[in-house]
Amino acid sequence: MGNRKPDERLAALLDNYLSIIHVIGNRLLGPLWITFFESVQDAVALGCLVQIPSFLSKIILGGKEFTGLNMCWANGSLWSVSNYACTAVVLSDYTLWAVLIFRILFRCYRDLKKLTEEKSS
Repeated sequence: MGNRKPDERLAALLDNYLSIIHVIGNRLLGPLWITFFESVQDAVALGCLVQIPSFLSKIILGGKEFTGLNMCWANGSLWSVSNYACTAVVLSDYTLWAVLIFRILFRCYRDLKKLTEEKSS
């Protein structure tokens, strides 16, 4: 174990923890566990992706925080570059959340349909 690289040790540690979590999840939720686990993975991954445009806007536009479209056009002139950058950041955030919602809903629909087919046969 001492000869393994740090990334291999970390991967083995995560695999051990995930195997415990999978056993508990399968006992509690049964066949829906995988749907739930994949939905949480999507939420975490896309949640991180949502932060990228905001992080880049803070670097490029000098630390401005954009939380909504109303903030984009409140300050500055109509033709300001920061107004359009703010709009792009906010719309990309909305788009990523829309993707997340539809992926979760589709996965739940697919798995519930599969479960009802298994129960009827």
